[in-house]
Amino acid sequence: MYMNYMRVKEYAGAKDCLHRYFDKMAEAGPQSGSEDYNMCFRYASLNMASLYARFGHREMALHSVREAVRSAQEVNDKACLHHALVWLEHLAESSNAHGVTSSHGLPDPSLNCTVVNTLKYTPPTELPYKVFSELAKALSHRTKYLPSSLQGSLRLASNVSQMTLCSSLWAYYGRRHMSSLVSSNVINATSSHTSKGHCAEPECLALCVLSNHYFDQGDYQSSESILSIARQSFARPYPLSEVWNKVEQCQLADRAFYHADTQAMSLACENLLSLDPLEANLRRVRLYCIQNHHQRALDAVKQILSADELKAQSYASLELLARSMIELINIYCELEDYSSATKYVVDCIQITSSNHLSYQHALCQLYAAHIQLMSNNAEEGFNIIREYLPFFLINGSCLDKGRAQLLYTKCRIARVKSQTEDVMQEVITEGLKLLEKARSNFEHCEAFIYLKDVLTYMALLCNMVGKRELRNQYAYQHKQIELKLSVNSSHTQFSYTI
Repeated sequence: MYMNYMRVKEYAGAKDCLHRYFDKMAEAGPQSGSEDYNMCFRYASLNMASLYARFGHREMALHSVREAVRSAQEVNDKACLHHALVWLEHLAESSNAHGVTSSHGLPDPSLNCTVVNTLKYTPPTELPYKVFSELAKALSHRTKYLPSSLQGSLRLASNVSQMTLCSSLWAYYGRRHMSSLVSSNVINATSSHTSKGHCAEPECLALCVLSNHYFDQGDYQSSESILSIARQSFARPYPLSEVWNKVEQCQLADRAFYHADTQAMSLACENLLSLDPLEANLRRVRLYCIQNHHQRALDAVKQILSADELKAQSYASLELLARSMIELINIYCELEDYSSATKYVVDCIQITSSNHLSYQHALCQLYAAHIQLMSNNAEEGFNIIREYLPFFLINGSCLDKGRAQLLYTKCRIARVKSQTEDVMQEVITEGLKLLEKARSNFEHCEAFIYLKDVLTYMALLCNMVGKRELRNQYAYQHKQIELKLSVNSSHTQFSYTI
């Protein structure tokens, strides 16, 4: 009954069950042995701490954990101490100072303290290989000192919790494919084990990572299928339902943005607001952009940058800070205020490079190349995008692959404008082949708001080389895309970005 009350967040019922448990144990007295009798009290104290912590009563939770620690130390109960120390770490004020995973609820009690502490003492500025090295040491330490009583499902939960942390680190470092592979291992480990009660959070997070991976690659059917598994396994009012619900609303907002469907995007942002206000406001910035409300977009993104959550030097806050600055750069590029955009590009490059945010760093370089192109310095822009194009082809989403390919073609053609007509025609012909790949990427992820712009550019290039039949074909397709869009805006976010 206690676990059921906790699942539905019924504080009064859960607390009453624990109190009745204490009373029953006190009335029964020691039967099979005093050790078993006292052990029940120690774990009851830990459950009481879990109850208080989940409902925000941190001081009372700490008191219950310390009580369990004292009881465990008296009889040298290593298993109970193992659980209690993790709870103390989680409840400490400095806990998760450099956390990566978004913790929806408390961590699994099977996590070893050395694993929980690993990122606390490895700040984001640390080299990635050192962070993973510390995780490997934590795994070795846990295997060596894990109490013998923590076997079976608890050992599995400890392993998959660390794999989930590794998946988050790979995503943070911009290696999304590696993140999805590790998440697949988590799903494989949990699905092949009969007892999965302790692996609920890692499994839910892994499902969401895989769903986002397929979403980024434009495979929306697979993404929805995976998300439906999480929806069925962790249905409301299960606390973990907030995890997949947030992912679902983010995906709905992004797809609405691709279609320039302002009504659907606004609805998704409203639904996301109660789950993650910063993510909701970040997507509202895009909404204001496609509505050409630039001042509202500027005010919204500056409000995000001033949020207290972004002032903490944590993995999650630094990533959100970089994404917010990228959106701000977008707005200034649309307003053709390249001096302001350059200032934030330089700041963002410094933040992303020092904290190893590879994906956001590559996106900043994309904007740097675009600014160089618009400043009639196509040669420098081409050198920048040529360096980062392979990164997007390996690690990028379908959308970002297309954006990088389009910008590469623009810079390459712009740098040969002063050369002979034969050279120009040869470069344009080769550029059209790459633009076909960019177009294919946009079509695959149904990014119509971006597809419209690449078709316009392809029609322009065909006109320059005298391919009028192909030009008319692209122009017709452009018109068809405009009819699909719910907002017929000739000045979209992608138009000024690349």
